[in-house]
Amino acid sequence: MHETLADLAALQHLLDRSYATAGLRLRSIITPERRLSAGQVADRLTGMRLLALATVTADGRPIVEIYIPRYGPQWEEFLDSGPVYARINADRMFTFHTTPDSD
Repeated sequence: MHETLADLAALQHLLDRSYATAGLRLRSIITPERRLSAGQVADRLTGMRLLALATVTADGRPIVEIYIPRYGPQWEEFLDSGPVYARINADRMFTFHTTPDSD
């Protein structure tokens, strides 16, 4: 990705602030060893071709938007079009990672 050091610092602040205000249930799932740092998030998103953004409405209903042509000749054009960017202005953000052999 193309983040600056300031971008990564701001993202890390958001991740830390979000985790600090998470409820007990969420913190029992996203344990410290399962969290990703801002740098790890940026590294894992490098070269991705599919991005699904999820949020909830004010009354808690989920909304997921997928930004990618799904079928047809547009798919090949999309793959060859170069970088595509999304800017997310989040109030909260949580990361989660697990390996297949973890509990």
